[in-house]
Order: sequence, then structure tokens, then C-alpha cells
Amino acid sequence: MTTFRRAGYVALLGLSMMTMGSGCLPWQQAPVDSTTAEAAKFHAGSTLTIAQNWFGVSTPTDPVYGQRNVTIDKWTAGESAKLSWTLKSREETAESVAARAAAANVPVGQIAKIPDAVYVDVDTTGSVKTDGLGNAERILLPAYWPAEDYDVTGDQNSVIWLSRAQYDELTTTRTSHIALGLFDSTLEKLQNFSSNVTEALAKLEGKVASNSVASNSDITKLTADEDWSNYTLNINGTPTVVRTVTASSELANYVILANPENPLILKVAIKPLSLGFTMLSTLSLVKSLAGYTITSITY
Repeated sequence: MTTFRRAGYVALLGLSMMTMGSGCLPWQQAPVDSTTAEAAKFHAGSTLTIAQNWFGVSTPTDPVYGQRNVTIDKWTAGESAKLSWTLKSREETAESVAARAAAANVPVGQIAKIPDAVYVDVDTTGSVKTDGLGNAERILLPAYWPAEDYDVTGDQNSVIWLSRAQYDELTTTRTSHIALGLFDSTLEKLQNFSSNVTEALAKLEGKVASNSVASNSDITKLTADEDWSNYTLNINGTPTVVRTVTASSELANYVILANPENPLILKVAIKPLSLGFTMLSTLSLVKSLAGYTITSITY
């Protein structure tokens, strides 16, 4: 054996001895740090602030509007949760829309005098209940939470968490699987979808037909980066850096709180080109590409 090959063998043996017995790669062995552990201490009354994003970029909004304020009503780590939420938005009144449309309908040669839009505050509320925090493989993005008491127990849906099984698999092997349950209620309300839109919705949910071009790839496969990441989160009013796992699938990028007791998905950014240009242009008519960012936690 040459000196070079012998040195390489010794180095490889040393690395093997470092990782033997643990069953993990070195990056997986870092303990949960104290800050991240604190961020995981959910209980009844804890709150989250969730901002909506497109392509991973949050839209500029007045702090009062466009943010979903979520309260943890019930919480059992790795098992179940019940959330209630409120969303304040500004919407133009129907009368204002009609008046502005009528004012624009003038003959050639006249200048339209368009009145200012009239807005009102609209408060939307709802709740979500799940028992899928142990072994579910699907999440439900907040943009699609219906304004009602939404019970997804028994539906293998972990809402805004990785399930404990997914987290353990992802941090042990760097791979897992995740599906996006986006359009269960939306599909029932929207009519006249073209076939390519229907396929795009199914693709996002991990329900690709066998004759689809995308069926040759595993669109639900989730792959973690090689090392831990950091994420700045406002905790009890203070900007705080927590440890995270960054991962991606064919359809989206994810940032996950690095704590097995509370693998909260802090950010989901849909990849727009994953749907194709034709699908993208059609789907822009609905909120199909809306991800989210959790900006603050209080407990």
C-alpha cells in the first residue's frame, strides 16, 4: 500500500470511528441550544405572527394588516394542536368598486373623474385542529385556512409543523417526504379550471397522475442542507437567533425549527418555476403560490 493510500485509509478509519455508535453524521450530533429550546415551549396561550410571502419574499404591508395572528389553544408536543387565528385586511367596498367603474365609462374626448377608493377593515377568524403531529406527511399553508372551525384530525395533516416522524427522519438521514395540502377547499369553490391548472394543483399536493411529465421525479422528497442554519425570530419582543434545519423539495424551500419537540416550519417559499410557465400564468389568478413566514412567537 502506498504512503498516500495508507494515509487516506487511516483518515477514513478515524472518521468512521468518530461516527460509529451514534448512527449519525457529525452535523446531526449538535444538541438543541437553549434559545431554540425556549422557542419550543408552546403552551395554551402562546401566540405566533405569520406573514404571507410569494416566492419567499414577504409583501410590504401595514403592520396592522395582512398578518395572521395565531393563538395556541391546545398543544401536546408530537401529538396534537388546536389553533385559533385572526386576520385583519382592508377591502374596497362594493359600492366603491361600482362607482369607480362607472366614472371611468366616459366618451372619447372627456376626462374621467375617478373617485378615491373607499376601504373598510375586515376581520376574518377561524381555527384549525390537528392530531397529525406524530406521523403526518402533509402540511396546510395558512393562506388556505378557511374562515371556519377547520378540523383535520384523522386527515394526516400536521398544519405548520413537520411531524415528529418527518423530523427524526430528516435529521437522521437528511431526507424525508412532505406534501402541500393547499387546495382542498379552493378546488370546490373555483370553476372552469383548465386541465393544466388541475394538474398543477395536483402536483403541488403530491398527487401527480401517472401520465404526468413530473411523475418521473419524487416531488414530495425533502432534502436537508448539510449543516444547521440560523434564523432570526422575534421571541417575546426580542430579535433572537434560533437554530434551524434548511431543506427543499422540488416545489418549495423550508426553514424548520431545530427541535424535535416542536419542529415548527418557520418559513415555506414556493418555487414558482416548479409549475411551468403556462401553469404559473394561469395560477396567478388564485393564491396558489402563497407561502408564509413566521416572524414572531410569544409564550
